Amino acid sequence: MINIRLSSYHGVVFAMYLIALPIVYLLFPEIFRYHYLVNQSVILCLFFTLIGLVSYVLWKRKRTETEEVHFGISRILEIIFYSTLFAVPEEILFRGLLQTYLSSIFNSGLFIIIFSSLIFGFAHIFNGSIGLHPKHWNWKLAGIACTGGLPLGYLFLLTGSLLLPTLLHMVYLIALRLFLSQRHDFLK
Repeated sequence: MINIRLSSYHGVVFAMYLIALPIVYLLFPEIFRYHYLVNQSVILCLFFTLIGLVSYVLWKRKRTETEEVHFGISRILEIIFYSTLFAVPEEILFRGLLQTYLSSIFNSGLFIIIFSSLIFGFAHIFNGSIGLHPKHWNWKLAGIACTGGLPLGYLFLLTGSLLLPTLLHMVYLIALRLFLSQRHDFLK
């Protein structure tokens, strides 16, 4: 049985997504693009991003005490469900809506990707924070989200589709939840 336990923070964020997404769909239906496009640049971006993700997970696991990872089917399904719950709306809002809007204002693809990734990172700063003072904010997760947002934004720029960024975002969440979340409070 799948038992999804969302913190109160995640519950509020998901409720906001449930309210925002239908409004976004009604106002901007054109941003919901999920076509499949792969070229050499896309393959290279995916390859190096996945190499970076695996390297990060291995580096974090090596630097901490060894802990057994449990790959039970219910845990894996729970993590896949969780990753879908958050990756889909975040990609619609941050890549589909925000990055598309920034593209209509600015000409520089690099600036658009960096700026949208900074906003994406900042949006994660209260996840796991223990207070409203900046010293209590979750700077680690904000940095991880900002860094992870760079290839997500680049893939969206290359393809004009939310499909690959959403799938890669899900891979991020699955890897971090499966291999690191039990030891690292920045993922809670």
